[in-house]
Amino acid sequence: MDFNSRRTLLYLRKSATAKQLVSDLGAGTCDLTHEDFDARMSSPKDLSVDYLRSLLVSAGILPVRDEYLARLERWVEFKIATLDDPEDRRLITAFARWDRVVRIRRRARGKPISPAAVDVTQSQIGRAVTFLTWLKKHDATLATCHQTLIDLRLPRRTTKVPTLPAHSSPGPSAARTPPASASPTGPRDPSTGRSTPTTAGRSPANSSTTTPSKPGTALPDSWSFTMARHPPRSAD
Repeated sequence: MDFNSRRTLLYLRKSATAKQLVSDLGAGTCDLTHEDFDARMSSPKDLSVDYLRSLLVSAGILPVRDEYLARLERWVEFKIATLDDPEDRRLITAFARWDRVVRIRRRARGKPISPAAVDVTQSQIGRAVTFLTWLKKHDATLATCHQTLIDLRLPRRTTKVPTLPAHSSPGPSAARTPPASASPTGPRDPSTGRSTPTTAGRSPANSSTTTPSKPGTALPDSWSFTMARHPPRSAD
């Protein structure tokens, strides 16, 4: 951190903890180590001690260390000290020190841990303490706890079945079929002047482009009218 002499003087003048710590350092009753500074802290995160520590680290007087890991370890000690039951202290000590803290050290591999990792670990240890307290309210311990109590403790999860909307619009692939009355019309009948309706894919019944299927079939009136106006040419 950047050293600000004026800010440091204001800090030493207004903070009673800082005055006492500096006086003890001068008198020789407090060693200039991280462990002695940690012993002077009144809470897991004492800002007055942390600020003076950071000044000494930036000046090269104290060695650099992983402060987030150190704060986590201090928090574990304060959390264990608040437990009255010796069995709870034993269980939380084993879970916090030898499982959570050891695992986070192993994952860090000598690098500084992140504040998020500290928050997650503190949340897990806090939930373990809450669970032990909840077991006591049900006249049980971790050794006598059974599956029924665990199911009672866990939140119930209900599976929601998705429902379709009452009025759903057709998709783009929905095909629309034209009504039967929308079929195209055929050619006009010369004798009546009316058009003959046809169906899709089929030729009209009275079409001049088709011939009777049998030679003896009588021709319709429209054919007779057309042949009368345009008789076939005889072969010369």
